[in-house]
Amino acid sequence: MHRILFLDFDGVLHSVDAEPHQYLVHAPVLAQALADADCEIVISSAWRYSYPLESLRLMLPPELGALASRCTGRALTSPHARYDEILAHLAQRADPVDWRALDDSRYEFPEDCRNLIACDPQKGLGRRQLRELRRWLGRG
Repeated sequence: MHRILFLDFDGVLHSVDAEPHQYLVHAPVLAQALADADCEIVISSAWRYSYPLESLRLMLPPELGALASRCTGRALTSPHARYDEILAHLAQRADPVDWRALDDSRYEFPEDCRNLIACDPQKGLGRRQLRELRRWLGRG
């Protein structure tokens, strides 16, 4: 089954309080965790409103950028907006998908969402999230 990781940036690849020189500091760690994984990345970050996909790909380490194939679509307003944006993206696909969202905005997902790998917005990507990713990828 095809795997997709929906990737947020703020609160995941760096803390929400990061200064510009600290942006994407966790991207190399994520790139290492996904090395040789059969996994596509879809960017669900709000950064997609400010930058085209190709620019976002170039901001990431090359091996991570190569996995980023698309961005989710337009912003939705709903109680679980990010979750609904992901479902809208998935509805456009014909193939079955096993997905996870690496995100710090818990409130944008239903409380019982098993697909969310939640990050602490003050820290971003950490050991617990990396363990969950490895388990999902069948590596842990």
